[in-house]
Amino acid sequence: ISHVGTFSSNYPGEPYTCIIAELTLTNELLEANARLSFLPHISTFPTFRAHVTLAYVKKDAKDIDEYLYGLNNMLAGNKLKVTELNYGSDKS
Repeated sequence: ISHVGTFSSNYPGEPYTCIIAELTLTNELLEANARLSFLPHISTFPTFRAHVTLAYVKKDAKDIDEYLYGLNNMLAGNKLKVTELNYGSDKS
């Protein structure tokens, strides 16, 4: 994990911020992303941004900077071990 940061929802009418663990971009992540792009999908993101979503918070939530500071202190510099892949859920 290189650092913890945020990005805004890109869907209209969904006023939230995503708190994410930004991952250091490696050849393995680039290759995994390239392989996944062969699966049937609709790409809604212009660039690949390797991350793990930690939380969704309301846009007007207070103290996000304090949470980011604490999460960065806990997570930045750590490695993640992949134990499972989830390609989405079947809600039928």
